[in-house]
Amino acid sequence: ALSRTELVNEGILGPDFDVEIINKNGCGESFEGVAAAADMYHVDGVKAFLGPYCNSEIIPVATMATFWNVPIIAYMQTANALSDKSIYKTLVRVSIRSVGSIASVTAAFIKHYNWNRVAFISNTGASAYERIIAFEAAFRLNGINVAKKILFEESMNVNDMTNSGQMEEIRSTSRIIIVMFSSTRDMTSIFREATTKAGLS
Repeated sequence: ALSRTELVNEGILGPDFDVEIINKNGCGESFEGVAAAADMYHVDGVKAFLGPYCNSEIIPVATMATFWNVPIIAYMQTANALSDKSIYKTLVRVSIRSVGSIASVTAAFIKHYNWNRVAFISNTGASAYERIIAFEAAFRLNGINVAKKILFEESMNVNDMTNSGQMEEIRSTSRIIIVMFSSTRDMTSIFREATTKAGLS
């Protein structure tokens, strides 16, 4: 609403042209964003989509948007598959980073230092799973072995992490660790604090 107010004040939007933003929940465990997109198109008559932000829902919504000939803007990191303009004809990606490109750069960095075994630390959930899959594919292409995957529940705090026994598992099995927590909660700082408490460097 603030952006719209600024556009009106600056004279970009006026009485002859206006924008209504309809917001619906998505990117949960049950793909409700896909159903919401269909509802927004058929019931609300939307003229363009912004998102959804997660890969699991942007792919089917972008496919439907192409069928409906409605523009769709992906504003978060998206799967490389979405770059195929023969399928996703109405999709515009404004994010300059995709999970695949970040995975490729990370793999190149690891390969540069001749490291060939890494461990993943992440949280449970669909978003984290998508990232791990992308990283594993890039690592396989570069001959890097994922020796260990350790997943923490999103609700864990510092004490939960240190008392879970997984810090000792990290210490005994891992030297190079790739830490990738989803953005739903600042688990990176919690993990960093837990590693300090557990005496890991």
